[in-house]
Amino acid sequence: MSDAPAYSNFVIDRNDLPDGVEIFGNGEVGGKARGIIYSMDALRRGHIKGDYLDLVKFPRSYVLTSEYFDDYIDLNYLNDIVSDKCREILSIKEMRQKFIKGDLPENLLNVLYTILEKESGPLIVRSSSILEDSLEYSFAGIYDSFFTPNRGTLEHRVNTLEQTVKMVYASTFGNNAKEYRKRHKIPWQREKMALVIENVIGREQKDDYYYPFMAGVSFSRNYYPWNPRIRMEDGVGRLVLGFGTRAVGRDYARVFSLSNPSLRPEGSVLNEIVRYSQKKMDVINLSTEEFRTEAIDDIKHTSSTIYLACSTLKDNQYLEPTSRHISEGDRLLPTFDRLLKSDRYYPFVSLMRELLTSLEGHFGVPIDIEFAFDMDDDMNGSFYLLQARPIVNRPELRKVKIPELDDKTVIVKSGNVLGNGSREGIKHIVYVSPETYSLENAYSIAREIGKLNEILDKDQYILVGPGRWGTSTPELGVPVNYSEISNAAVIVELSTGTSGPEFSYGTHFFGDITATNTLYIPVYMNKGGFLNTEFFDKQANKYGSEILKLVTLDEGFNVYVSAENGIGVIIKK
Repeated sequence: MSDAPAYSNFVIDRNDLPDGVEIFGNGEVGGKARGIIYSMDALRRGHIKGDYLDLVKFPRSYVLTSEYFDDYIDLNYLNDIVSDKCREILSIKEMRQKFIKGDLPENLLNVLYTILEKESGPLIVRSSSILEDSLEYSFAGIYDSFFTPNRGTLEHRVNTLEQTVKMVYASTFGNNAKEYRKRHKIPWQREKMALVIENVIGREQKDDYYYPFMAGVSFSRNYYPWNPRIRMEDGVGRLVLGFGTRAVGRDYARVFSLSNPSLRPEGSVLNEIVRYSQKKMDVINLSTEEFRTEAIDDIKHTSSTIYLACSTLKDNQYLEPTSRHISEGDRLLPTFDRLLKSDRYYPFVSLMRELLTSLEGHFGVPIDIEFAFDMDDDMNGSFYLLQARPIVNRPELRKVKIPELDDKTVIVKSGNVLGNGSREGIKHIVYVSPETYSLENAYSIAREIGKLNEILDKDQYILVGPGRWGTSTPELGVPVNYSEISNAAVIVELSTGTSGPEFSYGTHFFGDITATNTLYIPVYMNKGGFLNTEFFDKQANKYGSEILKLVTLDEGFNVYVSAENGIGVIIKK
């Protein structure tokens, strides 16, 4: 709408805040707070409209501006502590201990008391970094957020919340943040941390558990479409039972396209669906005041509505909708089919589609959201928007131009890529030849790659090998753990006679490489894919191993992956 301010120009009117938001302090609110207030304001003022948007709700939110962070740092002389950590006089663990032992300023303690006088249920303390407010840098997933059960006496609840605030403050200068700022040449002195304290969406279940029906994340653009019927602009989501920490983390989730939610990335083969289905869920145990991860089968009887999200595996041969009366031996798989394929219980997909489209138009750039969905015993559903932020800075949003190719310089070429981005000047390729790979040496190769990954340290490389990297089945590819290939900037999977590439949505591996913007190039030889084996045969091995090769060129390699035309190439400079 013409009267709607662009996100970059949005100024929060503290005298006219949306219902459910309070701001404490006169400092900056940070990226998370600004994104959610911008979204709330858009709905309130009618800047975005739709048939389903009236269903969108928000948690109660208390924003503690960066002013309190500055006061906390000054009161405890923590600038000197951070400086000592940066100069490696102190370890990250020692720095964190200094933060945790610090005293909160009186004005901040008064705010915590004010919040707890209003809130008697579980709370989450979210980071809202000032640098997260930039359209240039993402900082997504860099800082910590923590749940607190908020049980017991007022004094106990304040003490627990106080410690939680300190832990979020400490994450401002943790290793993740340090490496991200280093990568983007941002001095640590520029960083400040605001906080958003929200009531936790969910309900008290049986046996003192607390969790929502489901939660997840969604992106307004899908740069990894796994089927020709799916377009980039359709959007993509990840759903989990319980808290959404397992959706934004690196675990199994139900991945779905907003245009074709029944098209699963893993296909329709039962074994694959079972394999990539969520097995554990995150919950709060109110009696022990712990945030816990539990096996779904162990707590399936604590919820009266969990059956609506699940299918039951019968005789290891087929799936059927889970019955309201769950038997002890029933194996539940969170397929979410009843919510994804029909509006009978709630217009979930219709709402998600409309919300993402409307918010992208309002922000003016592609966005991602976090949400929680709760359902009561009468099957009344409630959708809560927890976070919304622009993702314009992500490299997969930039148009990638494939250069003119010279057959003499092409190392790898594929016409079936997923994702988008480029890398230039990578000096190393770690190569496992399909001809030397076998089941007998599969695990030896995996462990050798782990050692080489440590040697290369933060020097990124291109990883090339047969089948599926990260599989647990050696017949399908090299069984590495993600930690063994954490420095790989590009992953190439080669089709062989017995195995083929697979971008496994919903798996740990998928979560890891997408979270780090690792480029993925599947090479199908029977579909025109090309691997320059002559080049690899001629190169000296810079690593003393007979089962893998390290190829190093000082001039480096350039990698281009274009989502627009589905082409990926690796060329030597």
